[in-house]
Amino acid sequence: MYSQTYGYQPPRGPVAGATTGLGKVTVSVLLSFDGELVAVWHGGGDRPDPLASLLKGLFVSGLDTGAPVVRGGTGTRFRQTGLDFRPPDTKVSIGRCAVDSSAHGLELNGVLGYRLEVTANWNGRVQRENPVSAEQWAAFFGDPLASLGGLVMGRFQAELMSR
Repeated sequence: MYSQTYGYQPPRGPVAGATTGLGKVTVSVLLSFDGELVAVWHGGGDRPDPLASLLKGLFVSGLDTGAPVVRGGTGTRFRQTGLDFRPPDTKVSIGRCAVDSSAHGLELNGVLGYRLEVTANWNGRVQRENPVSAEQWAAFFGDPLASLGGLVMGRFQAELMSR
């Protein structure tokens, strides 16, 4: 057995996401990372995919709040540092993700930036005006998002298709 240390940069663009319908509202969540981690592989053969380790057990809740909570597997801590609204339908949370994990011979350490995009739309059964501010967005979509509770995010398909 040997150890190999290398830098790992997650793919550009969304790496995880989820979509669901809540009555008259469709909600999609996308997560992106930026930065680099230090990876240490202890073992022989092909090293495991670091992104799979980062995405294991990824869960988001509090989508109706000003600071959605993102939880990852062991050793991953998310802390929101900013919030932006992109009219008419998307709230973007920006923050830092501290990673200190070890699983199956792969250690990942460092801090990544993250971007969590929450998009809510009327699903076509209802005609409503589009929100023009973060406050109006929260008023329009707050109740359906609050009823959601949380979403388990999976690996984003576009990232899988580009491999």
